[in-house]
Amino acid sequence: MNENSNFKNRDFKSWEEFYSYLKNKKNIGENSISLSKKYISDLMKEFNLDDSCFSLGTSKILTYYVPEKETFGNVRFNQEEIKIAIKYTGIEGIKPKYVSGNYCMQRIKIHSQKEYLNQKELIFKLAKSAFLLIENDQSDYIKELCSKIKRKEWNKSEIKCNEIKKKLRK
Repeated sequence: MNENSNFKNRDFKSWEEFYSYLKNKKNIGENSISLSKKYISDLMKEFNLDDSCFSLGTSKILTYYVPEKETFGNVRFNQEEIKIAIKYTGIEGIKPKYVSGNYCMQRIKIHSQKEYLNQKELIFKLAKSAFLLIENDQSDYIKELCSKIKRKEWNKSEIKCNEIKKKLRK
């Protein structure tokens, strides 16, 4: 994490300024900050992201983007935990939830480093699916899945790993 960064928004000039704001103004505990730092560091390494792929907001949300494209997830800060949310792509494991903006998210609440390590494989499986679909201009597929959930016409048998693999190969 570069301390003199070029984030998507202009609210903060550095990661340190962002985390200091959360701690001092939003009463976010050191545990949440530490969990976030570890996750963001892993995310940056896994997907070769730089600071320009992040938006550090004043509303206790850190959003991350596929480079030069759209968001694929976010981190919400609570006092002693974080909630990692990733765009839903059909991967099973966590029930998706419709959110505004015509997409669905899968959310994972993390309370400790041990819990993060236990959930890391699933988190990055979900993140990789969302990242690759968006990177390969398959956002319409993500929106279509969410539309089905929103209209309550979703049928689990419609969503198959082969469909996802096929989309990723395009």
